[in-house]
Order: sequence, then structure tokens, then C-alpha cells
Amino acid sequence: MEKYEVDSLNKGFKLIDANYSIESRDRLKVKVINDEEVIVLVHGGIGYVHNDFDESVGELLIKISLKLKNDRWTVVKTDEYTESEYKEWIKKKSQ
Repeated sequence: MEKYEVDSLNKGFKLIDANYSIESRDRLKVKVINDEEVIVLVHGGIGYVHNDFDESVGELLIKISLKLKNDRWTVVKTDEYTESEYKEWIKKKSQ
């Protein structure tokens, strides 16, 4: 995953590494829809190392929808929050 992130970001930046910490902001949260469907909320961080060894960091907030098929959980949808959705989510969380 990190390789693909770095490759896509290198179109605008010169990065040599990306490090994910998926529980750095919150623990994973699982919402059970039914016996065969769940939604996982990931609120973590990501650190980037530029080719001049400067570092930058950011947050990620993603919903991952999973379904159980043949005794295996399969990702059926991912939904990354936009910046405005993220700000609204943080606002609601602090109330």
C-alpha cells in the first residue's frame, strides 16, 4: 500500500517513503451491520519522507466495508473522508 501511495504522490512531490500508523489517532472501530457485514473506521496517521529527508505528516480517516464470503472477510468498499467531511466529523466527535 505504501508503495502505491508514494508512487501516486510522486506526481506532485518527490517522496522516498510513506509510513502508516493506522491506530495513532484512535483505535479501530467496528460497526456490526449483521453476521456477514461490518464497517471498520480507521483514524490514523501517515508520515512522508521527502527525497531531501525532510518529513511531513498527515491524518487519514477511512471507512472500510467488509462482507463475509466463504469464511473470509472481503473489502467491498472504501470511503476516505474529504477534508470538509473530516472537519465535520472532528466537530461532532468533540461535542
